[in-house]
Amino acid sequence: MTVNVCVTVPGVAAAAAAATPGTVTQTFTVTGCTYSQDSVARFLARLDVVPDLSDMTLGKSQSGGDTGTVSTGQCPKGMVTFTLQGAVRAAGATS
Repeated sequence: MTVNVCVTVPGVAAAAAAATPGTVTQTFTVTGCTYSQDSVARFLARLDVVPDLSDMTLGKSQSGGDTGTVSTGQCPKGMVTFTLQGAVRAAGATS
């Protein structure tokens, strides 16, 4: 499995909101390649139970043809490309 992560850094307003326990401060996107749709589902399920992450969702999952595109390169022929989104909980936030 190939995975790339892009984290959106919160602005000043979001940083102020982070002072309140229980707020979500950063969002991120995971893009990658794997061998099957089942692998994407397992990966999403594993991320969904990480206490410091919230709102994990599947953005896109597509079986590749000759090549698949991931933001930093190409997936090998026949692999599944995927995009997941989620958020990181603020320090001290409850899960």
